[in-house]
Amino acid sequence: MNLVVLCTGYLGEQVRAAFGDSYGSLRLLYSQEASPLGTAGALRLALSLFDSDPVLVMNGDSFFEADLTTFWEWHCARTADATLLLAEASDTKRYGRVHVDDAGLVLGFEEKNHNGGAGWINAGVYLLTRRLVETIPANRAVSLEREMFPSWIARGLYGYRSKGRFLDIGTPESLAVARDFFV
Repeated sequence: MNLVVLCTGYLGEQVRAAFGDSYGSLRLLYSQEASPLGTAGALRLALSLFDSDPVLVMNGDSFFEADLTTFWEWHCARTADATLLLAEASDTKRYGRVHVDDAGLVLGFEEKNHNGGAGWINAGVYLLTRRLVETIPANRAVSLEREMFPSWIARGLYGYRSKGRFLDIGTPESLAVARDFFV
């Protein structure tokens, strides 16, 4: 049975009550934050529950249509410590951009701005080694996107460009689009 760790926060007990200890062939464990720890802090808190290396991390408020086997193989071929799955967006204004070279090495991040335009964005799916997750400061709020990813560029952070469909449901407006997206 495959293991999935769900990182929860406020009202996390409702998530556990809804899903229980399994979902289909998946065994579910929960790591609930007592206070908000941010995307990286929540991951660091859950580290002791992971049974794989690397760990596949997925944001809970987005969907990306991708071939995870190909993503895994690409990551392993580079012996990377961290690989971000990147989505092509016609307008990056809401998300910011990830700049990569021809080999997929991340060169930098461009924050959200009014210019927008086409580019590659962080799709919220990552392969991270335990060694790298251990570098996240414990017991405090930390952001993967704003703090850890930029600091990991020098450690060989990669970005895998994929052409799948992407949907972020992190706002009420984008959640309203979800029904039509999945039809």
